[in-house]
Amino acid sequence: PNASGARAIFFAPLTPSLQRLAPDLRVTPPGFDAVAPALAFNRDRWVLAWHDAAAMSVDHEIWGAVRSPSGAELVAARRRTEDRAFSRYPSLVALGDRVLVLWADDRALDGYDLYARMFDRALAPLSREQRVTSAPRDSVYPLATLGPDGDVGVLFRDQRDGRWQVRFTRLQCALPR
Repeated sequence: PNASGARAIFFAPLTPSLQRLAPDLRVTPPGFDAVAPALAFNRDRWVLAWHDAAAMSVDHEIWGAVRSPSGAELVAARRRTEDRAFSRYPSLVALGDRVLVLWADDRALDGYDLYARMFDRALAPLSREQRVTSAPRDSVYPLATLGPDGDVGVLFRDQRDGRWQVRFTRLQCALPR
């Protein structure tokens, strides 16, 4: 955190022996409080995501950026979710030619639910946002990974029964009818 308490994300390219290749490179714009960073290597680039938790934030949305292995900016930081709710806790699954992003969002007004959206390698949307969970109270902190047969496993924290539990769900690719 800086003097105002805001947190920022920096990129530091390193050698395999952890020697710095360049100075730290700031990823997040000034004035944001970047929280819950997620990172994935997608074929030939680093994909980063986080949420803005600044008290004065007008959006509280998921943000993302793309960097080369050397840290060069390929896609500047910009907002990736578009709603009036509080979007937070992103998780990334790199698929080579695209990236699946999952996050928690409280737009349904009965607590947080998990949402997912597919983006291309430059973080342009490829699909609509899809609601993954639908339960009273909160489903938060998704942790997603590629599973067998191309499915995606999602572990998350859930409070639907009144106490915090860890739950698991699976996402499968289905062709539209």
